[in-house]
Amino acid sequence: MTTATALEDPRVRVAMYRSAIYEALSLGFSYPEPVLRERLIVLLEDMLEFEVEVDAEMRDRARELLAALQATDIVNQAVEYNRVFDQSALCSAFETEYEADPFAKARQLADISGFYNAFGMDAAQARPTTNDYIGSELEFMSLLTRNEAYATARHWTRRRDVALDAQRSFLRDHLGRWERTLCGDVDRVLADDNDATAHFYRLLGALCERFVEGELRMFHVKPLRLKQRMTTEREPMSCPLAPDVPEAERGSLSLGDAQALVADED
Repeated sequence: MTTATALEDPRVRVAMYRSAIYEALSLGFSYPEPVLRERLIVLLEDMLEFEVEVDAEMRDRARELLAALQATDIVNQAVEYNRVFDQSALCSAFETEYEADPFAKARQLADISGFYNAFGMDAAQARPTTNDYIGSELEFMSLLTRNEAYATARHWTRRRDVALDAQRSFLRDHLGRWERTLCGDVDRVLADDNDATAHFYRLLGALCERFVEGELRMFHVKPLRLKQRMTTEREPMSCPLAPDVPEAERGSLSLGDAQALVADED
């Protein structure tokens, strides 16, 4: 099977595009290190050029996010990131901080770890954190949608169904429960800030909420929402599934790896 043949299937193209959006959101919510920032810019540029039937407003929002990112500099972005998500903890980027029951927190963390382990995901050694970090959950969804694209291209029906079932379950039990609250908090905290970096994070939150809510509708999932934050203390954030810097420098893992879809069957 050639790359061109694999990409003729609209299901493959849509899954790859969804994977790219999840990855872009994960990178956007990660601490703004140079290699990750550049990777996000390249990924957003690729997304704008990738021909696929998607929500027109979603593509426009991705274009606005790219422009906003390019209008910022990494120093100011890091300062704003620390102010909003870390030092003063104005917004929490951890799912279990929205759980009132401490026993539910432990169960949720264990369940998230179960999802990651089932698909062979390990925590990165650089900037480790807990598995309920928003960047990790978004990255996990990016990997699941990439698995869906690969299985669809190879006509592996069972593997595709496994990837789709995992996406549905993870949205219902985890990401879909709290992303709307987090994104709303980001918009509220930055509503009076007119600088370029605040604009970027408000656009990021708006894109995340619109996309994930669309995913919930697509899967016909109605999660039990977590509507407010319950705790205030947490370790500094990073994405435990994110690759170390040498691997990240290889570029996009979503749209840039189309050749992987034509690998030989097992």
